[in-house]
Amino acid sequence: ENLVQVDYRCPKCRNCQSCRDAHQTERVSLREEQEDALIKDCVTLDYENQRFLCSLPLRGKAEDFLVTNKRDAQKVLDRQVLLYHKEEATKDLIVKAMNKLFKKNHIQLLKDLPEHTQRMILDEAVNYFIPWRVVFKASSISTPARPVVDCSAKTPLNNQGQGGHCLNDLMAKGKSKSFNLIQMLLRFSIGTFGISGDISQFYNVFKLKPEFWHLQLFLWREALDPEKPVDIVVIKTIIYGNEAAAPISEE
Repeated sequence: ENLVQVDYRCPKCRNCQSCRDAHQTERVSLREEQEDALIKDCVTLDYENQRFLCSLPLRGKAEDFLVTNKRDAQKVLDRQVLLYHKEEATKDLIVKAMNKLFKKNHIQLLKDLPEHTQRMILDEAVNYFIPWRVVFKASSISTPARPVVDCSAKTPLNNQGQGGHCLNDLMAKGKSKSFNLIQMLLRFSIGTFGISGDISQFYNVFKLKPEFWHLQLFLWREALDPEKPVDIVVIKTIIYGNEAAAPISEE
């Protein structure tokens, strides 16, 4: 029970919604601080292999938020195949985008992974399959059509009350913030060394630890061919669409 209670607010505060909601604001702030600390612990530097290694900042147990949603993800896949496998121009753009990710080893077929890794993924309490859809952007000359994953797709609710949420519900986001461009410029200017790079496929720079691969799966048919079998694909990096990707990369 609280021993201190504020009974008076000045006229300015009495008309300020933020001050009226001070207790709620404080609760949100504490949660954001906890999530920030969680995100900070998710990023490690693998100096030996010259890479970033990341875990996913989970707000709880995956099985409390999600249930395996392979059936729903396949319905979305079948719809995309049905729509575009005869449209050669669109199909070629989708296949090209996927093949680029395969070639750079950002994604990999589950069946091509070592057997113990396949078992580790499939034996998890939950496998989250991210549905993907084709998105068109007429203003883009290079990629007017591309596949986009949907980490906000909710999973079914089972009889035990588990599921009903999406991958993004499971992710810690931390405080809402953006890059401080002035600070970045000053740091770049006063340092002994300056580093620049192309931000193309920026999120894919951050490699995901294998113990989190079961939460970033999707389904694919080779060449978008309806006659080909459905393959499980593992996303081995943090990915666009996952709301934790931005704070992880900023950290």
